Amino acid sequence: FPIDGVRRQGRGGSSNAGSRIPPVPEDPFDGSLKCLVVDDTNRPLDQNVLKGEATITTRETQGAVFDVSKHNAVGIKAQSGAVNDDNELVLGGEEAEYNGCPNVLILNHFFDLAENPVSGAEVFTRLILVPCTEDLLRQIPGGAVIQYLVYNEFEQRFSTSRPFDCKQDIYISDIDTTQPERSIFSAGVGGTLTGQTRLTAIGSGVVGVAVEEHGLDTSEKHCASVNLHFQGDRDEADRITLP
Repeated sequence: FPIDGVRRQGRGGSSNAGSRIPPVPEDPFDGSLKCLVVDDTNRPLDQNVLKGEATITTRETQGAVFDVSKHNAVGIKAQSGAVNDDNELVLGGEEAEYNGCPNVLILNHFFDLAENPVSGAEVFTRLILVPCTEDLLRQIPGGAVIQYLVYNEFEQRFSTSRPFDCKQDIYISDIDTTQPERSIFSAGVGGTLTGQTRLTAIGSGVVGVAVEEHGLDTSEKHCASVNLHFQGDRDEADRITLP
């Protein structure tokens, strides 16, 4: 639920109480949080002064397990003097106001169903992606088709693709099949414990993070949140339309 200053507060007692940030419509909230630097009239500014971190806490009902994972926010740098007040943010391209979204995202990961050589727990990885292009004025979510190139430790290559709209939150072994043990992202098919996946978007650009889960049993599960690496900027512009 939102940081409303009543049921929940942030670090040092911070909250959204009395601000123009509305409460989220769902409880619990399932979505993504986007932040933008604006002036007193809500005009976008070219000031790169934001830094974000997400802390994910999980506690079992009995309170026996308390798990914490953390990752940095994904930032898109504004170009000095390029940002105007037309309520459309241009990311990359010839008329860029902000840097472009990544051309290629890179995920280093265990293959799903691999056994952690230290703890012996099975490892699964959730991949969370959101599009760079979206129309917040008309509430039209962005979408993309993601091409996946998967390499095992012997540099053998597998490939697949999958579309998504608005947000993707999925175990990597569910990307190409409903049977995880038959997936190219599974240890049995990949043939090694770890690998690297390179993601290229068709349509909207995308940004994302990953959550590595160790252990199937929720009473013993522990997670690690990681940021994706990236290579280059997209040639095509992505656009965010503000309300």
